[in-house]
Amino acid sequence: MLKFIEKLQQELNETGLMPVFEFKVIDTRTRETDYILCEVFFQRKSIIVHRDGLTLSEQGSKFIASDSIVAFKGDSLDSLLEALHEQVMYSIIESPLYDLVE
Repeated sequence: MLKFIEKLQQELNETGLMPVFEFKVIDTRTRETDYILCEVFFQRKSIIVHRDGLTLSEQGSKFIASDSIVAFKGDSLDSLLEALHEQVMYSIIESPLYDLVE
């Protein structure tokens, strides 16, 4: 792992918080409230979130659904987490299966 990624991972670990995003949604098929849980971690040069599938093809896939942001030297942990959070929110908004509860 690159030094700046190791530093960001260490900073994330030192927060003492679980590296997870949680989004409250409405399932458009059942109209029931649900939650999309996202596990955040660093891998190679990216910050990645594994999340629940947001489309039928993602839900039926053998692969874990994910979003990611490439990290560059000088990026702060806060800015990367914010950008990743926004990306996942956009993925949920574009999802035919869920409506984001704001």
